[in-house]
Amino acid sequence: MPCTAPDRIAEITIRSAVRGEETRIASFQAESLRMLACGAYTPAVIDQFIADVGTMPADLISSGRLFVLESQGEIVATGGWCWRQANGEPTSHRPAPNDDADDPEQVSVRRGNDGTVAEITAIYVDPIYTRTGLASWLLGSLEADIARTGINTVRIAATLNGLPLCQRNGYRPYRIMSLRLSSGAAFATIGLVKSVETSGQSGGVRAPHHRHAHA
Repeated sequence: MPCTAPDRIAEITIRSAVRGEETRIASFQAESLRMLACGAYTPAVIDQFIADVGTMPADLISSGRLFVLESQGEIVATGGWCWRQANGEPTSHRPAPNDDADDPEQVSVRRGNDGTVAEITAIYVDPIYTRTGLASWLLGSLEADIARTGINTVRIAATLNGLPLCQRNGYRPYRIMSLRLSSGAAFATIGLVKSVETSGQSGGVRAPHHRHAHA
């Protein structure tokens, strides 16, 4: 009898993505987006978004902060995080404190006490693992990894289909974003934010166990 997705949770391993597997990972991510986002965007818009923007930040793998979950050698999920300046622009490191640069109306979406933020990105799950709790577990594990750096504020730019998952896990919407694609179509996402408790513990993202929380 074939294993169901919940039965196979215990078989999942997790590791950092490495250079040289960009094509394999991006292919998985694109297929996941096409299948899970088809109720929120048209196939043409999804394909144009992938062509224009891609499925993850270009330097996410080289930064060492993209994680790959596998079962029996097959990718079943990915997720990672990256630094962001207070204005949302990318940066490769945690900037020095500069509270004066913060917009008073956006204090709640800072990266942390020094005005920096972390953004979770590239969350993709194999459709067979939806509603098993795997995505929620991955989200929580990435939050814990971020908290170990001392950052206490996490952002996500969620696709419309990913919004319920984020809200179930405590994220608050703070803005609607619309990206104009080269075709002229708009790709809408929702900016969300969550405060997390910081931790000085070292560790890393660990594989899920049977007692993961279902969502």
